[in-house]
Amino acid sequence: MATAAGPLRNLHIRAKILLGFAAVIGLVALGNLYGILSVGTIARNSVFAGEVAFRKVARLSEMEILAKRTTDSAGLAVDAGVPEKLSEAKALGDELGRKLTAARAEFGDPELGRQLDDLRRRLGDHLQQADGVFKLAADQRWEAFGAPRKALQEHQEDLVRRIAALKGASVADLEGSLASIAQLTKKTAWSIAGVTVLALVLALAISVSLSAGIVRPLQRLLTMMKAAQGGDFSVRAEVGTGDETGALSQGFNEMLQDLEHHRNHLQELVQERTWELEAARGKLEMELEVRQITESARAESEGLLRSVLNSVHAGILIVDAARGDIVEANRFALDCIGARRDEVVGRRSDSYLLPALQAALASGATENFPGQLGKLDGSHLPILRCIVPITHQGRAHVVESFIATPERAA
Repeated sequence: MATAAGPLRNLHIRAKILLGFAAVIGLVALGNLYGILSVGTIARNSVFAGEVAFRKVARLSEMEILAKRTTDSAGLAVDAGVPEKLSEAKALGDELGRKLTAARAEFGDPELGRQLDDLRRRLGDHLQQADGVFKLAADQRWEAFGAPRKALQEHQEDLVRRIAALKGASVADLEGSLASIAQLTKKTAWSIAGVTVLALVLALAISVSLSAGIVRPLQRLLTMMKAAQGGDFSVRAEVGTGDETGALSQGFNEMLQDLEHHRNHLQELVQERTWELEAARGKLEMELEVRQITESARAESEGLLRSVLNSVHAGILIVDAARGDIVEANRFALDCIGARRDEVVGRRSDSYLLPALQAALASGATENFPGQLGKLDGSHLPILRCIVPITHQGRAHVVESFIATPERAA
């Protein structure tokens, strides 16, 4: 009867130990799964927000430059009496209208679509107004020329200003999206930390509960051992069960006090050292896993940023605002400079862009101001520049965008 009871009790103890291990492993796995899913969500949000925002800024930058060229051509046609410039302005206006229509269909934002429709209507009114003023000049009706010409100039400035404001709003949306992603990342980190702490607390509670039936008999055995160590060799440990604890008590009763004390002391030292090594190994594995996840997410984000920049048909240089060093350049900018990426990244921006960044900011010029791009062969290319401050990876940066202006070079 006692022989049959022993294996059952042994099985019961092993089952509790396995249950404890399963609970701890399950909680840790749950925490890791939560972290992986959260990182995946952040990555998807980063891809979506970054792609949409960058495409909006790029499209609106192109339309802003095209609108400036259209209105400038119309103004030159009226002032100089050149009909070819008026035809050029109408052709540019048609192209800008197509880009406005395409942008409205591409982004599907009702509010943005309404603003783009309003810009397209205002562009048509501007071209009609320019045509009327041109006819007044052609007929030499100078007494009726002044007021319409002034109204045309005001309309031109209003049109360019509206497109610039729309682009500025898109840049603000981009910064807001990046800030939201950063906030989501912070909340996710705190959530993962909370899940980890909860797992540790539950694991501790399970360990305390499961160890009660194992530790207490061992404590009674230790009490008998101390009594024997004091010289009382008549003491005997109580053999209350037929499991591992009972077998250990029986072995203690059969062996000499000095040998039993030595063996128990050695077991305690080995167990303590094993726990320390397991704890250190688990901590190291967790740190390595977190580092790998972080590095992978950072590499994916940088690869996405480089792909988006390379798809823009305008030169873009991202410059560290404090040091003035170029940290990223898209393919269009490298082609204009005539250099490889490793020849440009790391150099100061004023090695290629004139006037220098600090001088341009000091003069108040940030949007569509003329400048020059220094090429690798020593020549200079006339450009139109835009400067937009951003925050990237916790540091202040500046996005320098430009396009070539062939008509100025001529």
